[in-house]
Amino acid sequence: MTHRDPIIVAHRGLALEAPENTLRAYAAALDLGFGIEIDPRLTADGQAVIVHDDSVDRTTDGSGNVEDLSLAQIEQLDAGSWFDPVFAGEPVPTLDMVLGLVEERAPKALVMLDIKSVDPYMETLVIESLEVYGLLSGSVGIGGLIYSAQMRERYHALEPRFPLARCVESSLELESAIADPCVDWIYLRYIPSAEDVRQVQRAEKKVVSSAPPVMYRNPDNWRCVREAGVDAMITDHQLECRRVWRDARQVRPRAG
Repeated sequence: MTHRDPIIVAHRGLALEAPENTLRAYAAALDLGFGIEIDPRLTADGQAVIVHDDSVDRTTDGSGNVEDLSLAQIEQLDAGSWFDPVFAGEPVPTLDMVLGLVEERAPKALVMLDIKSVDPYMETLVIESLEVYGLLSGSVGIGGLIYSAQMRERYHALEPRFPLARCVESSLELESAIADPCVDWIYLRYIPSAEDVRQVQRAEKKVVSSAPPVMYRNPDNWRCVREAGVDAMITDHQLECRRVWRDARQVRPRAG
């Protein structure tokens, strides 16, 4: 049986090789043919920037919560030196900067938005930005959306073309998740069987595998989700995962 490789989604960009959630990390991932996962968060003045944590302390030379800082203040921060001096001066990107990068370098790439801010303004901002850059149908809303039915309903009402995901922790939850009219992707936090995946895909929905079983370095689990036929997988180890899957595709000649 021939298995199609899932789309590998680079968690926070190529974050083992460049500072996470920066344009350098995203450009590297896109140029290598990966999808990307991004973390939009609102500033004090209502601008969307890409920062994973509540604060800028860990990934910049500044301090303070994102929601308490203006865009102008965040633009002054160095988001690269903590990772390696070669990235000194790398800025914290805005949502528009990242989406513009995708439009320019890989407009068909899968973009997963781990939306951090639960705010009606963020909902409008995300939809409008995706529309501007022509990335609406090629993106997926995750983050708080995978857990909150109310949040999914709001986004779906605002723009039904924006694909949304729902978290599933075990196969026992699949049926109700598939029946959810606001859900286009099933976000799996366990290693599925091929039948689990077929059940989702028969309903014309897609499957993304994520969480520690595949996010961290676990080649056996990577092979399992590939064999199960998932549509995409989010991981921190994109390059190694690709090598593992390439090895799985190789057909060795018969002896004799």
